[in-house]
Amino acid sequence: MRFKSPLIWLFVLFGVVAVVCAYLNASLKDVRRETDAINRYARMGAHIRGVNIDGWLIKLTGRKPHFSATELCMGDPKCFNEIGTGAFVAMMENRIVKPSDSDLIHLSALRSLKELKITSDKVTDSGLAPIANLKELEVLELTLPRMTDSGLQCLQALPHLRVLRLTGTRVSEVGTAKLKGMNARLQIQEVAAISQGSHSVRTKSA
Repeated sequence: MRFKSPLIWLFVLFGVVAVVCAYLNASLKDVRRETDAINRYARMGAHIRGVNIDGWLIKLTGRKPHFSATELCMGDPKCFNEIGTGAFVAMMENRIVKPSDSDLIHLSALRSLKELKITSDKVTDSGLAPIANLKELEVLELTLPRMTDSGLQCLQALPHLRVLRLTGTRVSEVGTAKLKGMNARLQIQEVAAISQGSHSVRTKSA
C-alpha cells in the first residue's frame, strides 16, 4: 500500500511533462506557421511591420527571437509610405502581387496582427474567412471591388476591431449598419459603394 503514493506522483509528473511538451510543440508550430506566412507575403511584395519576440519559450528552446507581424499591407505600392514607423520592418521584394483568396488562407497564422490592409480585384467574400481568426485586429482596410455584404460576416468575430475602411466595394448601407449594430465601438470610414455604374462615398463613425 505504501508504494501507491509514489506511483501516483510519478503518474502526475508524467502527465505534467506530457502537457508541457504538447504546449511547447504547439507553440513552436505556431511560430513556424507565422514565419512561413510572413515570408510568403514578403515574396508577394507586402509591407510588414512587427516586433522581435524574445520570451521565455524562445529562451527555453534556445531558438533565436522570431519576428511577429503586427501590421500587414498587401497589394498596394502605397503601403510602404502609409505603414507605421518606429518598429522593425521586414525586407520586401520590389514587385507587388495582388493577393487572391488562396493567398489569404495564411492570414490565420498571424495571430498578433493589429492592422491589416488588402487591395485586390481577385479577393471574393469567401476568401475573407481567415480574417475571423485575427482576434487582436484593431484596424482593417479593404479595397476589394468584389466584396459584398457577405464578406462582412467574418468581421463579426473580431472583438477588438475599432476601425473599418472600405473602398470600392459592393457593400451596402444595410450590411455596414448590421455590423455596426454588433460592435458599438466600430468606426466605419470612407465607404465607397459600386452600384449600377455609379460611385458614391459614405462615411460612418461612432
